[in-house]
Amino acid sequence: MISAIVAGAALAGPTTAAAQESSEAFGSSSSSCSFIEQIGSLFGSSDCEASPRPSTPDRAADQTADRAADQMAADIARLTNEHRKRNGLPPLKFNADMSEVAQSWSGRLAKAGTLSHNPAYSKEIPQGWRVASENVLQNWKQASADQLVKQWINSPGHNANMLNPDITDIGVGYYVGPDGRAWATQNFARY
Repeated sequence: MISAIVAGAALAGPTTAAAQESSEAFGSSSSSCSFIEQIGSLFGSSDCEASPRPSTPDRAADQTADRAADQMAADIARLTNEHRKRNGLPPLKFNADMSEVAQSWSGRLAKAGTLSHNPAYSKEIPQGWRVASENVLQNWKQASADQLVKQWINSPGHNANMLNPDITDIGVGYYVGPDGRAWATQNFARY
């Protein structure tokens, strides 16, 4: 199995009195929520009611791939929280806005075929953060969420990002490119 990870990146940001709250984990005031927003229900923090998107035969394969990627992202977040719990740390809130940034970056990595950190993630995640960090990883699609999280655990820099006691939120993106390679991104922040 060939895989790669890039050393975790971490930033400290300005503390502001009017720090913007991160979005409620997958909460939504609209009657329609994206599937990734519904993942929040796994963390007990979703007010979302599922409403199916219109489906066409041409979109069926894309919708299946999207659901699988969203489930993988949810599993990565859950396993990260289990790892934190084993190490005496509180769970992280799954942040939908941060997940959109992570998902977009994972897709860009897959299209470029190159593993690197998002140089703009700290500007793309919701503003008001005090600490921010990112983990990225590339592996083959057959790897489970458990295998991906273990790769990060076995890398001191990535593990430090996951076990940072100062972070409160997590966003996860997962994308499988046409060549079968999987790209995962974890964004962390304190709000």
